[in-house]
Amino acid sequence: MGTETTLNLDPFTSSYTFHDLTEVADQEVGTYCIPSRSDQAAIDSIQQPNYLFQMTVADEHGINATGLSNALKQLRKDPKTDAELFFVVPPDQYPRWRKKQEYTGRSDSKVLRTVKQRVIKLPLQTWAHSLRFRAV
Repeated sequence: MGTETTLNLDPFTSSYTFHDLTEVADQEVGTYCIPSRSDQAAIDSIQQPNYLFQMTVADEHGINATGLSNALKQLRKDPKTDAELFFVVPPDQYPRWRKKQEYTGRSDSKVLRTVKQRVIKLPLQTWAHSLRFRAV
């Protein structure tokens, strides 16, 4: 996925559990939004205004294009700012994540081109304490 850099994410100011993706649009900047169900398409969580997270222990993870497009519509980002999709992986998987992940399904490719894909390494024991995830 390109060169390795250090990125400082803004801290979460609050968290919100949503039942319907449209509820995310009403949340303030800095709010970490977690779906109440584990089958949310394309993402596992969102932080307003422009961060999307997908947790996985797999070597690669296809992106549900329709699900991602629906999630992007709920972001409160500046139109000039790209959304960022973070694949959160355990440290042993991190070296294997070197290419952009493929989109599956149909959606507006112009919208999806504005999404930057990134990968973050995070120890599994941290996931249980700070982020909701599911194995795929």
